[in-house]
Amino acid sequence: MLRYIINGSSGLNQQNVLSQLTNNDEALQKGVHVFYAFYEREKYINNLLGFITEGLTKRQQVIIVDKIDIYEEVIEKLTTNGYKKDDIELIVFVENDTFYLTNASFDVDRSIQMLKDTVSLYLEKGLFLRIWGQVSLQMDEPAVSKLRLYESRCDEVVAESKTIIVCTYNGLIVPAYIQNEMLKTHEYFMTDDQIVLSPFYRKENLNPLSNGEIRRLQKLDKDITFLQDQNKKLQKLYDEINRKKSIIERSEKFYRNLIEELPVSIVITKNDHIVYVNHTGIKSFDSVDIQGKAFSKLFDKTTSATKNGLSEYKLLLPNHEFRYFAVKWIPTWFEGESAALYILIDLTEQKLNEKLMVRSEKLSIAGELAAGIAHEIRNPLTAIKGFVKLLEDTSNEIYLTIINDEISRIEQISSELLILAKPHSETLKVTNIVALLNNVKTLLDTQAILKNIEIEILSDRKEIYIDCEETKIRQVFINIIKNAIEVMDKGKIIILTKKLKDFVQVDVIDQGTGMSQEMLDKLGEPFFTTKEKGTGLGLMVCYKIVGNHNGKIDVTSQVGEGSTFSVTLPLSSWAN
Repeated sequence: MLRYIINGSSGLNQQNVLSQLTNNDEALQKGVHVFYAFYEREKYINNLLGFITEGLTKRQQVIIVDKIDIYEEVIEKLTTNGYKKDDIELIVFVENDTFYLTNASFDVDRSIQMLKDTVSLYLEKGLFLRIWGQVSLQMDEPAVSKLRLYESRCDEVVAESKTIIVCTYNGLIVPAYIQNEMLKTHEYFMTDDQIVLSPFYRKENLNPLSNGEIRRLQKLDKDITFLQDQNKKLQKLYDEINRKKSIIERSEKFYRNLIEELPVSIVITKNDHIVYVNHTGIKSFDSVDIQGKAFSKLFDKTTSATKNGLSEYKLLLPNHEFRYFAVKWIPTWFEGESAALYILIDLTEQKLNEKLMVRSEKLSIAGELAAGIAHEIRNPLTAIKGFVKLLEDTSNEIYLTIINDEISRIEQISSELLILAKPHSETLKVTNIVALLNNVKTLLDTQAILKNIEIEILSDRKEIYIDCEETKIRQVFINIIKNAIEVMDKGKIIILTKKLKDFVQVDVIDQGTGMSQEMLDKLGEPFFTTKEKGTGLGLMVCYKIVGNHNGKIDVTSQVGEGSTFSVTLPLSSWAN
């Protein structure tokens, strides 16, 4: 008696899982009824192929009740392996939904009647039957009681006709409770790789169902129906949640992309710690790594919120300069937690422009004053100088010297004021700035030596050409270098010249006392000076001259360490 059969091989030329059973005379004398729960399509096809080829070899009638795609694949493999059309025509095929279902519902009576009619037809012809049927199920239909009844009556047909019937079920989708019930109505249980006696099969299971068994199956169907309804509701709820989640994800992606591309800086914080910075912000913060740091420690609030909710903050950069921002914050959510979103509008350029406008306005006022003052001073100066000349032979020489010195000082102030008032001349010529600086050095060397100061010029080349009014540019460097000499008692003044892409930069580096940030902010303003007898006009004139040449002057300084005046001027358009 067969107890346990295992056969891992499969294929047309190899023994299939069923062969030991279907070649067992003792088993065939009472018929073979197999419940096959399959999981792998390839193994399922191979087991079906073995079932068919064995039947064809023994000249038995083979009936296949299965899906059309399964049948077509099997026929293709049979043809490939040399089976003739006459052999294949001996196979009877019925589409499984047609065999088992009526109006999409499992029909016990109709299916059993079709089975009996088929078996009777071929038995009358004296043929041995082997039937393979993949049972069709509608998974939302409570069919366990129908299946139990169908398989019980099918087992009776097997016993009466001594046929082989394999009832196959897709183990991936048929629930375990149905498989358990099928084990009660089939003598053999088969998987893709083995076949065993069913542990639950009993002949008494085939008797008409008792009232208690009917109620159990009906309750099972009812419970399954309830669970299926609940599953549908849960699935609907799940689908709705997924739909909303998808909408939220799309919205989040849209707004994240929008925030990322906005031309203003966006910063998001959780508990004051920065967790997100958009692309504009990363560029605006100029290499300052702010991710993960406290917002309140990086950004200093300089003004309170105005009517539009904007406050002003400043950020210290690595080069010790500040960037200024108008900031508005709003509460938000980020990655499922409450957060704060800061919108930062960069005001740095605006503040620089405001500063330049104020300076320009001061220059304009100074220019107007200069024109009037210079005009009023120069006329009486001429008369005073003439009368002083007449008094030189008769008056005290010391007093006359003092008067002459002061008149010369007034003339100097008057000349500087006139430079401010005069419109910019367009008379430019190509000038070698390296040679110009050497001339200035020669001019000022005597004054520097008297204070034990050395002036050194360092340049990466001997000729660098600019378009300029030579006398005015010379005056700029005379003023800057004289100022450096005046703030030093000894040491070295370095004049460093560098040719850049489109500009030349001249750095005048002194070893003086240096200046505070407050002094640097006022540098170049009219009448601001750090010298006891200075007027503040000399450096102001330098700023104006360089500005008229489309250049700029930058000043850096540390108290006690000295200052650096950087003059940047455009290169000549054709001489470099």
